[in-house]
Amino acid sequence: MEDARAFDQNKAYVLAAEPHSVFPIGCLSLLSFTGLMPLSKTKALASTAVAYLKRRYGFVQVAIETGSPLVPVFCFGQSNVYKWWKPQGKFYVHVARAIRFAPLIFWGVLGSPVPYRKPIHIIVGRPIEIKQNLNPSREEVAEVHARFISAMEKLFVRLQHRGTVKNAVLCLYQNFLSQS
Repeated sequence: MEDARAFDQNKAYVLAAEPHSVFPIGCLSLLSFTGLMPLSKTKALASTAVAYLKRRYGFVQVAIETGSPLVPVFCFGQSNVYKWWKPQGKFYVHVARAIRFAPLIFWGVLGSPVPYRKPIHIIVGRPIEIKQNLNPSREEVAEVHARFISAMEKLFVRLQHRGTVKNAVLCLYQNFLSQS
């Protein structure tokens, strides 16, 4: 955790964790019942296996509507706890866009849904304070989103030289699925 003193026990927080892979094991470990975070109220949001944040605005809107500070979280190693395969080709891209997620086949230990025993290093950034607005404009959501992306990039740059993340590369993609 970058700064435990930046968190207020009396507030709810929106933890935006990247990446989460098949199951969000890393962000689940941050929920209050685990005792790993010094908070009693958390809302964990996770997106796809790679950080496709530049077109994701829903988590920002939730933070604005609830007035909950937005917290950047990296879950390094999360993508290594399962092996997975996804089909290729235009038909797959068409289906994935139609159902709004990319279906895949995954497996863990002995082909089961039990994850492989791999280390996950979770980095929790400082909260980004948000002014509550029950009906935010697109511009307001875009401004807070830009602040969040900037905070994620700065957090990554500060942490990439540590032993656990020194070989990691941050890619914030514009599109959920490529058109090949």
